[in-house]
Amino acid sequence: MKNNIKLILRERGISQLELSRMTKISPSDINQVIRGKKYCFPGWRKRIAEFLEVDEETIFQDYVGER
Repeated sequence: MKNNIKLILRERGISQLELSRMTKISPSDINQVIRGKKYCFPGWRKRIAEFLEVDEETIFQDYVGER
């Protein structure tokens, strides 16, 4: 599934490790979600969006309407 996490992280100078620490999602899971290899659960989407201060729909277009 496509997402904009990598782009937003790059624009803001945030590492995947920092995102992992701040969202309490393992670094491996963060990496797999970014690469589209792992499903991003609704709770994870919420935590990532809150940390990045953007709407979930901005990051996760493929998940729109899914809860």
